[in-house]
Amino acid sequence: MSSLVNILEEVLPTSKESAVTQSYLSSVLGVSKRTIRQLVQQARHEGVSICSTPYDGYWLSNNPEDIEETIAIMNAHISTANDTVDCMKKML
Repeated sequence: MSSLVNILEEVLPTSKESAVTQSYLSSVLGVSKRTIRQLVQQARHEGVSICSTPYDGYWLSNNPEDIEETIAIMNAHISTANDTVDCMKKML
């Protein structure tokens, strides 16, 4: 999968204005959307600054504002998931 991470890095734009969707990446790399999510996660673990928003898509950035925005969106998802888990636990 590491060679796919390299290809992912080559395909990703370097600005939010040119961000690409998961569907686009899936089509270009010939893999599922799930695999794209896994590749993005792996690349991030390897130190690649891949930013994303649900509205714009994926792009490479070393801009602290872009990274902070991505972190804020991820934290919001975590908070929502934790709320859902808490609700589900009450049903037990």
